Amino acid sequence: MYRYGPLAPLDWAENCDAELRRQNNLWNRPVRVYDGTDMRAEWALTARRLRRMALAFDKKAITGLDCAAAVVAIKASERRATLTGANAPPSHLVTIMHQQVSEEQPTSTQKMLDAIRRLRGETDDGQGL
Repeated sequence: MYRYGPLAPLDWAENCDAELRRQNNLWNRPVRVYDGTDMRAEWALTARRLRRMALAFDKKAITGLDCAAAVVAIKASERRATLTGANAPPSHLVTIMHQQVSEEQPTSTQKMLDAIRRLRGETDDGQGL
Protein backbone atom coordinates (compact mmCIF):
# COMPACT_ATOMS: atom_id res chain seq x y z
CA MET A 1 0.00 0.00 0.00
CA TYR A 2 1.35 3.43 -1.00
CA ARG A 3 0.90 6.73 0.87
CA TYR A 4 0.74 9.88 -1.20
CA GLY A 5 1.36 13.42 0.00
CA PRO A 6 4.10 15.21 1.87
CA LEU A 7 6.33 13.23 4.11
CA ALA A 8 6.62 13.93 7.79
CA PRO A 9 9.43 16.41 8.55
CA LEU A 10 12.70 14.77 9.52
CA ASP A 11 14.37 17.53 11.54
CA TRP A 12 11.36 19.18 13.16
CA ALA A 13 12.41 21.38 16.03
CA GLU A 14 10.63 23.86 18.31
CA ASN A 15 11.76 26.78 16.17
CA CYS A 16 9.85 25.26 13.19
CA ASP A 17 6.59 25.46 15.15
CA ALA A 18 7.39 29.02 16.15
CA GLU A 19 8.13 29.97 12.53
CA LEU A 20 4.84 28.45 11.36
CA ARG A 21 2.98 30.43 14.06
CA ARG A 22 4.72 33.66 12.95
CA GLN A 23 3.79 33.01 9.31
CA ASN A 24 0.21 32.22 10.27
CA ASN A 25 -0.01 35.49 12.23
CA LEU A 26 1.52 37.41 9.33
CA TRP A 27 -0.99 36.11 6.79
CA ASN A 28 -4.01 36.35 9.07
CA ARG A 29 -3.21 39.82 10.42
CA PRO A 30 -4.91 41.73 7.56
CA VAL A 31 -8.19 39.99 8.37
CA ARG A 32 -8.08 41.33 11.94
CA VAL A 33 -7.17 44.83 10.74
CA TYR A 34 -10.37 45.09 8.70
CA ASP A 35 -12.37 43.98 11.74
CA GLY A 36 -11.80 47.38 13.33
CA THR A 37 -11.02 46.16 16.84
CA ASP A 38 -7.26 46.41 16.34
CA MET A 39 -7.61 49.83 14.77
CA ARG A 40 -9.70 51.15 17.68
CA ALA A 41 -7.21 49.76 20.18
CA GLU A 42 -4.32 51.36 18.29
CA TRP A 43 -6.14 54.72 18.19
CA ALA A 44 -6.80 54.52 21.93
CA LEU A 45 -3.13 53.78 22.64
CA THR A 46 -2.03 56.61 20.36
CA ALA A 47 -4.44 59.02 22.04
CA ARG A 48 -3.06 58.05 25.46
CA ARG A 49 0.53 58.52 24.28
CA LEU A 50 -0.26 61.90 22.80
CA ARG A 51 -2.00 62.96 26.02
CA ARG A 52 0.99 61.91 28.13
CA MET A 53 3.32 63.72 25.75
CA ALA A 54 1.22 66.88 25.81
CA LEU A 55 1.05 66.87 29.61
CA ALA A 56 4.79 66.26 30.00
CA PHE A 57 5.83 68.98 27.55
CA ASP A 58 3.17 71.36 28.89
CA LYS A 59 4.62 71.02 32.39
CA LYS A 60 8.13 71.54 31.04
CA ALA A 61 7.00 74.59 29.05
CA ILE A 62 5.31 76.19 32.05
CA THR A 63 7.98 75.47 34.66
CA GLY A 64 10.98 76.16 32.45
CA LEU A 65 9.41 78.76 30.14
CA ASP A 66 10.57 76.62 27.22
CA CYS A 67 9.00 77.74 23.93
CA ALA A 68 10.01 74.57 22.04
CA ALA A 69 8.33 72.42 24.70
CA ALA A 70 5.19 74.56 24.39
CA VAL A 71 5.12 74.00 20.63
CA VAL A 72 5.46 70.23 21.11
CA ALA A 73 2.67 70.26 23.72
CA ILE A 74 0.35 72.21 21.43
CA LYS A 75 1.14 69.96 18.43
CA ALA A 76 0.50 66.82 20.48
CA SER A 77 -2.77 68.28 21.71
CA GLU A 78 -3.82 69.18 18.14
CA ARG A 79 -2.99 65.71 16.84
CA ARG A 80 -4.92 64.10 19.68
CA ALA A 81 -7.92 66.32 18.91
CA THR A 82 -7.72 65.33 15.24
CA LEU A 83 -7.45 61.65 16.12
CA THR A 84 -10.48 61.75 18.41
CA GLY A 85 -12.51 63.94 16.04
CA ALA A 86 -12.73 66.91 18.39
CA ASN A 87 -11.62 69.43 15.76
CA ALA A 88 -13.36 67.98 12.73
CA PRO A 89 -13.87 70.51 9.94
CA PRO A 90 -17.40 71.76 9.34
CA SER A 91 -19.16 69.39 7.04
CA HIS A 92 -21.51 70.00 4.16
CA LEU A 93 -24.47 69.26 6.46
CA VAL A 94 -23.96 72.57 8.23
CA THR A 95 -24.05 74.36 4.90
CA ILE A 96 -27.24 72.60 3.86
CA MET A 97 -29.00 73.46 7.12
CA HIS A 98 -28.34 77.16 6.60
CA GLN A 99 -29.18 77.17 2.92
CA GLN A 100 -32.69 78.37 2.11
CA VAL A 101 -34.66 76.30 -0.35
CA SER A 102 -36.55 78.32 -2.91
CA GLU A 103 -39.81 76.94 -4.26
CA GLU A 104 -39.63 79.25 -7.28
CA GLN A 105 -36.54 77.69 -8.86
CA PRO A 106 -37.22 74.34 -10.56
CA THR A 107 -34.80 71.49 -9.95
CA SER A 108 -32.71 70.01 -12.74
CA THR A 109 -35.05 67.02 -12.83
CA GLN A 110 -38.08 69.29 -13.25
CA LYS A 111 -36.31 71.21 -16.03
CA MET A 112 -35.54 67.95 -17.83
CA LEU A 113 -39.15 66.70 -17.52
CA ASP A 114 -40.45 70.04 -18.84
CA ALA A 115 -38.14 69.79 -21.86
CA ILE A 116 -39.30 66.23 -22.58
CA ARG A 117 -42.96 67.30 -22.33
CA ARG A 118 -42.34 70.19 -24.73
CA LEU A 119 -40.70 67.83 -27.24
CA ARG A 120 -43.61 65.39 -26.97
CA GLY A 121 -46.12 68.20 -27.35
CA GLU A 122 -47.75 67.64 -23.97
CA THR A 123 -49.40 70.31 -21.87
CA ASP A 124 -49.04 70.73 -18.10
CA ASP A 125 -51.98 68.38 -17.41
CA GLY A 126 -50.27 65.54 -19.32
CA GLN A 127 -52.55 65.74 -22.39
CA GLY A 128 -51.28 66.34 -25.88
CA LEU A 129 -51.90 69.47 -27.93
